[in-house]
Amino acid sequence: MYVQAAIADLCPSSKFVISSFDHYDKRQRFPTEVDDTIHSIYSPGYMKNISVTRILDSLIFAFQLYFYILKRKKRLKCVIASYPTPETLFVASLFAKNFMLVCDVRDAWPDFSPTSDIKARLFGSYVRFLNKYSFARVDKFISMSGRLRSFVKEYSKKEVKVIPNPIDTEIKKPASDPIKKYNIDISKKFLFFAGTLNSQFDFYNILSAVKGFNKKSSQKIQVIIAGSGEDLNSLKNENKTQYVRFLGQIDNSEIDVLASESAALF
Repeated sequence: MYVQAAIADLCPSSKFVISSFDHYDKRQRFPTEVDDTIHSIYSPGYMKNISVTRILDSLIFAFQLYFYILKRKKRLKCVIASYPTPETLFVASLFAKNFMLVCDVRDAWPDFSPTSDIKARLFGSYVRFLNKYSFARVDKFISMSGRLRSFVKEYSKKEVKVIPNPIDTEIKKPASDPIKKYNIDISKKFLFFAGTLNSQFDFYNILSAVKGFNKKSSQKIQVIIAGSGEDLNSLKNENKTQYVRFLGQIDNSEIDVLASESAALF
């Protein structure tokens, strides 16, 4: 959102091309979520991140994006492609000689352990193949996290410019105060996470460290996790303690408030 606002201010003629499918909420976007600065391309959607329907959804979007760029390539001076999805960056990289290509790296894909099942390993091979081609044709990389530098270096020697993601609770105030709604004691320090709960993030070591700290210290640390994903049930089962709470998926405006009240984000 902040990158979009900055680009719109610097270049009023810029256009944002998005999928009609909201990858976070797993639903089709509402018409009110699209304005004159946004071009929405239909894609059917999916339910599981590692699935054939996920690949089909991305390929359908990429196929349409190819012709969208093809029609406008002579007028384009710069294209910023968000990663993931790898298919989007791949299509943009096909036209890289026509404009400056900037890759906004939001996550490391793939990120599976060697013991992952055969479906995950096949999916990982497919993504790495696309990454190898696309990253080599990117002119500049940007990211909101320094931890993604090592991921980019697997495919490119170019430097990654880190642009921290700010938190502005004045953008949209929640309907009700999430501190009261979720009964959070802000007199005690808490760590906060909001996002997808899967193997891309190392929850187990962080939660183990917090558990060990709380055993030895009189000052207890709380951990509050908002989001859903494939690891949600296993994380809940392994962390049945008063110091770790799972809120499920919550409104973005509530995330802003909880993030600003937390001692640290992870």
